[in-house]
Amino acid sequence: MHQTTLHPSFAPKCTHAYALTRTGARRLLLYLRHTPFAYSRALDQAISWLILSGKLNAFSVVPSVVVQRKVGWSDIDASGGGMGSIWRDRLENGVLGGG
Repeated sequence: MHQTTLHPSFAPKCTHAYALTRTGARRLLLYLRHTPFAYSRALDQAISWLILSGKLNAFSVVPSVVVQRKVGWSDIDASGGGMGSIWRDRLENGVLGGG
């Protein structure tokens, strides 16, 4: 039997999947409604900055319950024939991948 645990996350990357409490969602919306903040960076970078600055609390689930796979054509990344970056078949330096 596998045990799932939560660990504090201080420098998360990307937004493959995430869950918010009602308070966290309200706090995130407060910042994203501020135009200079919301349009100055990508959403994943905005969330990461809010966590790094202590304005949002974050936790990671171990082992991962959601893993992003790049198995189809990208509609936003046409480089490489629309299949994304060369790392699409492995997770480097992740909890499930090797170094």
